[in-house]
Amino acid sequence: GDFLAQSSPSPLVLTRPSMGSTMTRVLIVQAHAQGPAGLLAAVRAAFPTAQVAHVQCAADALRLIGGQAFELALIDPDQLEDGGLTLLRVMQAQRPGPVAVVMTSEADDGRLFPALRAGAFGYLLNDQPQAELVVALKRIARGEPALSPVFSRRVLRFFVDGDAYVPPAQAANTGD
Repeated sequence: GDFLAQSSPSPLVLTRPSMGSTMTRVLIVQAHAQGPAGLLAAVRAAFPTAQVAHVQCAADALRLIGGQAFELALIDPDQLEDGGLTLLRVMQAQRPGPVAVVMTSEADDGRLFPALRAGAFGYLLNDQPQAELVVALKRIARGEPALSPVFSRRVLRFFVDGDAYVPPAQAANTGD
């Protein structure tokens, strides 16, 4: 099948991606009932021999990564408690831990900056053309962070002129 069973023999010892590497164990965290069909197709195209697991909530992802070693975790923050930030922080703290990449359908600054602060190695739109997603996944395997162009522009704009994300708490304090 396309998805790993919830149990595994002994966990693998993994490292962060390095030049020329591929991903052999990928976790998809996506709450949508229809599952990760488009995302799974992109993962299969980028890493044809990868074992892929899919869970629908952060709690299941935390249980799974506690017992199995994944090199890559693709996280859809939609409908996840706290937008997946706790999950990102736990993955970032693991050594070795999976490279965590946020896959979203919304170009939302309110999630972008907190996710990057929590340790996301990339932030991609999951509705971009599959060929672009495959290229981004392969770059991630080589150790290159990935941002969809819309997010790259927002990060650059933030540093160039400060015209980007304002944390909700700060906006409330200034009356904006």
